[in-house]
Amino acid sequence: MRYLVLFLLMMGTVSAVDTLRVGTHTVDENLTDNLNYVDYFYGEYANSTESLIKSYPNELDYIKSRSGPLVVSRWSIMYSNESVMLNVTGVYPGFAVKDGGEYKIDYRGFIDSLCTDYSYSLIPKIDQEFEFNIVLPEKFRIISTQKNGSEDLDSLFYNLTVETRGNIVYKHLRLTVKKDTDVFSYCGERNRLDSLLKQGIIAEEASGIDISGLPLIIAILAVLCLSLVYLVRR
Repeated sequence: MRYLVLFLLMMGTVSAVDTLRVGTHTVDENLTDNLNYVDYFYGEYANSTESLIKSYPNELDYIKSRSGPLVVSRWSIMYSNESVMLNVTGVYPGFAVKDGGEYKIDYRGFIDSLCTDYSYSLIPKIDQEFEFNIVLPEKFRIISTQKNGSEDLDSLFYNLTVETRGNIVYKHLRLTVKKDTDVFSYCGERNRLDSLLKQGIIAEEASGIDISGLPLIIAILAVLCLSLVYLVRR
């Protein structure tokens, strides 16, 4: 229901971007990443997305084609006037791994095949926004995250901001393709952003003091103190 309300609110406003992705990664103590994200497409990108979805045998085939390694468990697609919303939930394998005494999280960078198989010859002008929360187990202590970065290049502009609050990392990315450009030029410049994203998050298990035996220690000290007082009085 909350996604329906959010969808209706988003559809009732004029978007400043062409596409928006909002998502949450929730990593459990077994390093399983449960991911939920919602994609919004506006204007001409909504129309082209709707046409593309309908060119597939079914909606799930389309969802899988753009979800990378995500193992999709639930999805829904909603259409409105010049707007499309995709709501996808699943498990993202390999998002968090143990490396020696540390944990590497969100270190893969871009997961699409755009800059590996060069299936598109031309990248259209587009303004994209991504907002993610990455929730780690409470026993984790975050050592480092991706660094903030911003560049205005020939074909694209990007601005990445990362903030940590406790065991949650908040990540916001604005990525704008400023003009129609060939895929080789675009991918060459996007690699600069990709190198930032691949820094990932480094975490470790927070060391704590085991106080389970503290009451027994206090009791023993109390007995020793009473014994000492007894001996002194004698």
